[in-house]
Amino acid sequence: MHHDKNPRNIGWTYQMIKDKTDALDIYCYVIEGKDKQKSAQVDMLKDFHEFTRKLPNWNK
Repeated sequence: MHHDKNPRNIGWTYQMIKDKTDALDIYCYVIEGKDKQKSAQVDMLKDFHEFTRKLPNWNK
């Protein structure tokens, strides 16, 4: 489920239209354990912030 409780295929489509997104890069990660999963999410968000100097629109 997407954060708005709709199936992700619907939620992502609406969000892409709203944000005027014309392409996505999708990466898959295999991470074992909840602690490592949270750590990986934080690391990816930090990397994004360092690269763009802002937070993603969905993370404000």
